[in-house]
Amino acid sequence: MVSDQLKYDLRSALKLPLAIGEIPGKKNFSNQLARISAAQDLLQECNAYEQAMIGRSIVRCQEGRIEFDKGVYRIVIPESELRNQCLERLTGNCGSISHRPISDRLIYWLSGNGEMAKVLPKFKNMSFNDKGVFERALKQSVIARVNRRINNPPRLIPSTWNVFGLSGSEAVMCLWVLTSICICHLARTIPRTQKIEDVFSSIRFLPLVISFDKLCKVVSSVSRVEIQRTFQFLRKICYGVEVNSPDPALQPLISFGEDNALLLPQLFLSGNLERNLLVLQARIDDREFNRQSQFFEGQMTERVANLFIANGYQVQKNHKFSGHEIDLSAWKPGDSHLLILELKWMLQPGEAIETIRRKEKLNQAQGQLKIRVNAVSEKLQEYSRQRLAKENWDHVIGAIVSEGFSNCVHENDYPNISLEMLSRVLPKSQDAESLFSSLKEMPWLPKSGVEFNACIEELAFGGLSFEMTATKPNPQSESAWLHRWGLS
Repeated sequence: MVSDQLKYDLRSALKLPLAIGEIPGKKNFSNQLARISAAQDLLQECNAYEQAMIGRSIVRCQEGRIEFDKGVYRIVIPESELRNQCLERLTGNCGSISHRPISDRLIYWLSGNGEMAKVLPKFKNMSFNDKGVFERALKQSVIARVNRRINNPPRLIPSTWNVFGLSGSEAVMCLWVLTSICICHLARTIPRTQKIEDVFSSIRFLPLVISFDKLCKVVSSVSRVEIQRTFQFLRKICYGVEVNSPDPALQPLISFGEDNALLLPQLFLSGNLERNLLVLQARIDDREFNRQSQFFEGQMTERVANLFIANGYQVQKNHKFSGHEIDLSAWKPGDSHLLILELKWMLQPGEAIETIRRKEKLNQAQGQLKIRVNAVSEKLQEYSRQRLAKENWDHVIGAIVSEGFSNCVHENDYPNISLEMLSRVLPKSQDAESLFSSLKEMPWLPKSGVEFNACIEELAFGGLSFEMTATKPNPQSESAWLHRWGLS
């Protein structure tokens, strides 16, 4: 997974200066780095992570099995899991962006080509003066435009959100300024004549060292956030601060003692920064995160309700019946089926263990939904009277709609569908009964041998060899799938 790869790249990026002895523009950097115990501790953490990856790979097996033959561990992932992985990738729910397209676009633009060719060269002539501000200050609008084009997951953090003492808009701008600093560093360091295939390695192995004080001044100046609040925010996203299991994808700043900070451009250019910041907040201050996450749940309820209303349904949102809280019920006038929906908003998982937790949450939702459906079924006429719905229902059916992560399983009495796919499937269904049939049959789920082929991925951790079932896309079939479901 992408976050795992970033951790390997972090270790490589730290080891390289020690091996080659110098980073461009930083004389004797290897000696300086070698004397800093924090860097050595970080390398040990990365080595320990390599050992832990064995367990993570086994976790990824989920309902599959592990075989051992001729010194190789074979992790066989079932086809249902592969189909879900393919669906997540095709619908953009994987939570991150692949590295190479970013590298391609960046070097293409820096070379004077394409839509950003007039903007990015400005970064090349920028530097930091003694006060820590850009000598050629860029407007926030330009920084926002560049970040949206280079690192372009959809906006996630609301402007009114509070994270580590900053509003959502302030926190996002601080992240964008950090990314812009990395772009500035790369623009000044990578030769314009460098081949695109070499840029990937350049982004991995061109860390920027800057004093923490100067970094705070730069971020504060451009983001227009007070220096003290900027300092507190940057400290929170420093690797290892206030967490038991540090993750450089979540805390991409590396602090050396009290004076220096190290920025690895790949962590800022290749990660879903807003998603990672929310995950970090959930780990450090889960009570505050859970309190504010009601905002996302409320927005999701409105989107689902409006989707059903637009397709001819009547709905009831967020109500109680017989001691049970029901997120949303939907029906078509004159229809014999009442649909009870359980809505789940979740952050996109960034690694295997988070995927397991999301699946556990959806499994729990199935049990909760079953109780609610049974409660309504037992007192269906009373439910109709309370809802002021003059309908003669004789069937109550239930489904889970999730956002951020979904887990489609065949032969499930309470199927799960992502909000993204529901918006594509619902208009194709005549009524609640036909919709429910589609949810159970899952015609949208990519098929092995059509949209993808199962293949074997070879891995090596801690001196052990692994083979793991993976997916190989079929581009032509994938294009047809995207077109068929209105995602192209």
